Amino acid sequence: MAHATKDNNIHAKINQVAQSQADVLIAHYQHLQHAKGIIAYQGRQHYIAQLCALETYLTVAQRQTLKKILN
Repeated sequence: MAHATKDNNIHAKINQVAQSQADVLIAHYQHLQHAKGIIAYQGRQHYIAQLCALETYLTVAQRQTLKKILN
């Protein structure tokens, strides 16, 4: 849906919000990274899924972090 508009200001705002959200998701994932148990596992999977959905909007550094998480 974000790609449906030609307005550069809207695209910039969408990128800004997505990148901000990704920073939060990465921080939450890293908090759970070494936790044990099914709840921690499910939380990590949840954050990974959300980051993958935002991937097209991520900065290079955020994409590299996501790549490290997935490997």
